[in-house]
Amino acid sequence: MMPPADTLATLAKDARAWPFEEARRILQRVTARGAGSDRAVVFETGYGPSGLPHIGTFGEVVRTGMVRHAFEVLSEGRYATRLLCFSDDMDGLRKVPDNVPNRELLARHLDKPLSSVPDPFADAYPSYAAHNNAMLRRFLDRLAIPYEFLSATECYQGGLFDATLLRMLAVFDTVLEIILPTLGPERADGGRLAALCVEGQPGAVHVPEAEGRQEAVFRRNPEDRRRISGARRPLPR
Repeated sequence: MMPPADTLATLAKDARAWPFEEARRILQRVTARGAGSDRAVVFETGYGPSGLPHIGTFGEVVRTGMVRHAFEVLSEGRYATRLLCFSDDMDGLRKVPDNVPNRELLARHLDKPLSSVPDPFADAYPSYAAHNNAMLRRFLDRLAIPYEFLSATECYQGGLFDATLLRMLAVFDTVLEIILPTLGPERADGGRLAALCVEGQPGAVHVPEAEGRQEAVFRRNPEDRRRISGARRPLPR
């Protein structure tokens, strides 16, 4: 039986367990920004479905959920909260895992987005990523963990990220000025985007110099895999 909410809030104020310490910092940030109670505080966790979900994957969601719960107790329910579990299923298949069937099938799809790689488990799902996403969701659902699931593929294809991506292109040079000093020498050539080229193959592309508000559509040159050509068109204001 849970203690009354006011008792929980009193106990939470002096709690030193790490979820409460993290939640306390978040509450301070939310309060300092003057965020209204009409906007939800979003907690996010994620994973890359390049391998089968395991206890560590599960733990990522659980730990974030613990911080979310601590925040709700500390804030005494003043803010709505959401827990997002994000699948980075647009990431490329870097290598074939040892613990899956039909490894030769996966080997033919290296570097393709995980959501474009066939399901090696008897075609029960439209892709390898979809299989792993469903496996993780079943794990979480059985334990009644409240969360919202997001797929990178669905977010990109559905246009959820369009406005932010175009904004990032518009301020790309400014972003590089902030990011490049934080990278080691092996990544000093950082000014690149990991893009899915028009032909459907992933590639690292260099962003052309900004010329006002524009969108860059990149195509890999079939005669030289190191070269990228780009077509531009003005963006609507």
